[in-house]
Amino acid sequence: MKRVNQEPNIVSARIGKRISPRLVWAILMTMPAVSSAQSDPQTVAVKGFLTGQKMLISYREGSPLRGTYFFLQVHFCRSGNYTALGESRKPTGDNHEQVTHWTETGK
Repeated sequence: MKRVNQEPNIVSARIGKRISPRLVWAILMTMPAVSSAQSDPQTVAVKGFLTGQKMLISYREGSPLRGTYFFLQVHFCRSGNYTALGESRKPTGDNHEQVTHWTETGK
């Protein structure tokens, strides 16, 4: 099994600051609204920070032995589009693992 960040719900950004996965999802979900608010200085700063970035978010829900591990890769393109690639892994009985993959794209 892959090694996971031991601090739940924390993301390490490229510049070394820590960002909550919920904040990243909030940013992803508000991207259409962001394009209509181009004059807002905070919006411009967030878009400037995220443009061209790739982030890996990993966290665990539940116990270390039986919990579900989540891995989310988010790619922010210079065009304003993003792609999120997700994977979850949950141990089951008899040394098996339930693996789920999903993809999301948007602007």
